[in-house]
Amino acid sequence: MPRIRCPHSRSARAGVAGLALAACALAALVVAGCRAPRDPDLEQRVAAASAAAPTESPAPGTPAGAQQAPPPKTAAAPVIPKPADEVLRTLSDEDLKSILGAVGGEGPVLSATLHTERGDIRCTLDAEAAPQAVGNFVALAAALRPWRDPDTAELMKTPFFDGLTFHRIITGYIAQTGNPGVGGGGPGWRIPREVGIVDAFDQEGVMAMVDAGDDTHGSQFFITLRPSKSLAGRYTPFGRCGNLDVVRAIADADKLPAEGGKTPTKPVDPVRITTVEVKRQPAE
Repeated sequence: MPRIRCPHSRSARAGVAGLALAACALAALVVAGCRAPRDPDLEQRVAAASAAAPTESPAPGTPAGAQQAPPPKTAAAPVIPKPADEVLRTLSDEDLKSILGAVGGEGPVLSATLHTERGDIRCTLDAEAAPQAVGNFVALAAALRPWRDPDTAELMKTPFFDGLTFHRIITGYIAQTGNPGVGGGGPGWRIPREVGIVDAFDQEGVMAMVDAGDDTHGSQFFITLRPSKSLAGRYTPFGRCGNLDVVRAIADADKLPAEGGKTPTKPVDPVRITTVEVKRQPAE
């Protein structure tokens, strides 16, 4: 194979040869970059790695030992814990007794009414089948436990669900709510997954916890609009809801287009929960 030489002058062989080799290397990098597959997360990962690095490497061409000007200081963004990093909180029998004992009204039925902009959704909660999910829901709804804002890291002592929206909806299937953050979020802790109400997903109108894996329930829940046996064993069913015409109107609303041919789930005009009322009432 013939040898390819970069043209150069004998009088400046070393300098020009070095420049030529650098140019060839640069060209190879450009070609490789053009052929490399597109990585949509590259910028995000590079930024994260740069932020985590204790020091920065000198810029190309910086003489050894030269001092670089420190980068401008920027306000640190709040660190939002991932579900796996949040504390697993299991309510004790005393905790559950205190939380459920604070619910007003008389009767054996523990009810939760979601007052929304589209109407009321009336649900019954099963504290025997899903004590952790029900105790957690009641404590958040009635402001019996402080929770942490996932966007500001501020400790809040207000009713958790008031003002939240149904942020994820699927026509004829589910309406989901309970996310307090701009992105995904929860109350600042997670609770264990439970078996919950047996065979609940055989029917519509099930109120069940959302999770991202084992023992990652937090505050988000959904209400179903059709029997969904495939959900059994993955999400804790802890209540049953009526007034499904309201839920259906929420789930069937217009949605923003989704990328990549995915099912649209983000509502154009999310329906807001104004308040959640939890009380005891007589059996019907």
